[in-house]
Amino acid sequence: MINFSYKRIEKHVGALALFSLISSFWLFPLSFHIFECLPAGHDSWLFLWNFWWTGKALFELHISPFFCDYVFYPVGVSLYFHAATPLNSLVGFAVQTLSTPAFAFNFIFVSSFILSGYFAFLLAYRLTGSSIAGLFAGYIYAFSPFRFSHIDQLEHLSTQWPALLAFTLFLLIEKKTISISILAAISFSAVFYTNIYYGVFSSVMVLCFFFYDFFFVKDERKKTVRVWIIFAAASSLLCGPFVWKMLELAGEQGRFIVPMWVKSAQSLDLLMLITPSLNNPFVADNYFLEKIYLSFTAGEKIGYLGISVILLSIYGLVKKRDKLFIFVFAMSSIFVILALGPFLHVGGLVKCFGFPVPLPQLALQILPGIGEARVPARYLSIAMIFISLSAAHGISELLRSNLKYKRIVIFISALVLILEFWNKPLDLVQPRTPAWCRILASDPRDCSVIDLPLQISEEPAEWWKSVDPATDHGWLQTLYNKRTLTGTLSHTALTKSNFLFLLNSKIVSQLSEITKNELTHSDAERELQRLRLTYFILHKDIYLRIGEDKLKRDKAIIEDELFGRKIYEDDEFMIFKRE
Repeated sequence: MINFSYKRIEKHVGALALFSLISSFWLFPLSFHIFECLPAGHDSWLFLWNFWWTGKALFELHISPFFCDYVFYPVGVSLYFHAATPLNSLVGFAVQTLSTPAFAFNFIFVSSFILSGYFAFLLAYRLTGSSIAGLFAGYIYAFSPFRFSHIDQLEHLSTQWPALLAFTLFLLIEKKTISISILAAISFSAVFYTNIYYGVFSSVMVLCFFFYDFFFVKDERKKTVRVWIIFAAASSLLCGPFVWKMLELAGEQGRFIVPMWVKSAQSLDLLMLITPSLNNPFVADNYFLEKIYLSFTAGEKIGYLGISVILLSIYGLVKKRDKLFIFVFAMSSIFVILALGPFLHVGGLVKCFGFPVPLPQLALQILPGIGEARVPARYLSIAMIFISLSAAHGISELLRSNLKYKRIVIFISALVLILEFWNKPLDLVQPRTPAWCRILASDPRDCSVIDLPLQISEEPAEWWKSVDPATDHGWLQTLYNKRTLTGTLSHTALTKSNFLFLLNSKIVSQLSEITKNELTHSDAERELQRLRLTYFILHKDIYLRIGEDKLKRDKAIIEDELFGRKIYEDDEFMIFKRE
């Protein structure tokens, strides 16, 4: 595979060191608070919960981590459609046993930047033979505005594995050996077990590589078919049980089916590809740019490729249109088009002459698994692999050219790229450890809690809002270590049964104002016993947003009808315990 001579080892170590240094700079000020802070964003808390649950399920309860009745108790939830990221969660749990949960998160977070850059470097270096081109590719891939727009989502930052998969697939086409087939299958499984989205998208990438190898690479067909069969068999062995269970659950009655309008709204607008990110401090206060962003109808609003990147890609294609880089450019185009979603959006416009413009993504909706992807915009994560390679090809052709001032051109290209991908300093948050969590954790009973206020809706698209998603409920549960009647999970993990239970519970429906009927003491006692409900956690900051009257009402219900006694209060929380 790679010839690890001394000079080559020097290149690889140098590339890793450089991407580590760049990561330290771009992830400022986290670099100085790596043991105690996290990138700000509500999804950060979700992954701390994932680390905790994975460890608790495997090593304390000795059960599968893919089902959890510590949330939405007593019904529980299958976590196959939750952003569980099993590989990240295992690593996170292992690291946090030796350090802090914040460091465990940051270890995975920072390494995703370093390894994404390094694997893209490996890929570009192998295809172009230029370490400078490789460094360009690594920088473009690892530090793109699209990645920074998912700064608190570890599953979407885990782009190192799709890049490694692409590297091993190119090796497979070149070498045609069994060992590389198995290595590619392991890479493919790493993608699936960190991000199911990327697993689905990578399936499309694998199919494209197979067709390229089978129809355009002059090689012995028998050998080609053999190595791809081995790859498919090994991938099925590693990913098959997980994927099969997901497909089985996808047809489960009562599961929230993502409607087409949601997929269309979660697609990239064509103009996003050339619109600089508002996270770039050089353009953040630009009135014209803000107006453009307001016109975008898509939920994901950052997809900037970089003008310098586009120009380098075009230059490389014009200078040398060999079969390999035509394939790379085609892959860039295919995945960018898929990221545009089922219907074309241009500057917020979704119709042409009164009709929507269908795109190839629409045809994928009929395919099992692939059609389940809720956010087509994230196909850009795969596109960026090939876009970075196309730009690296442009750099390598510049280096080979007779252009008099080529080094100056490359230097200016690097400078422009840095300015285009400049990102504001990260906002940080420090995990809190409220005193009341220790009170609950000291209770040896296997009991449950409920977070209030509740905002339960009978509309499936609103299910995930039952507990305010912008809070750290999941993190707090890792501290007090009790079951909860709700939970902050990926909303695609939830089914109708979770909410029918809440809607039909006399206690929960009373607290969520679905019913105004008074509870009898006997009804309340039976329900409390059935739910093992012992603690009520009232979040004052949420009550402030929805109204003080709701707080007074919930307190009255807890004290007068649910036998609750206040045991703790501070500026943020009020805790009641059932007597």
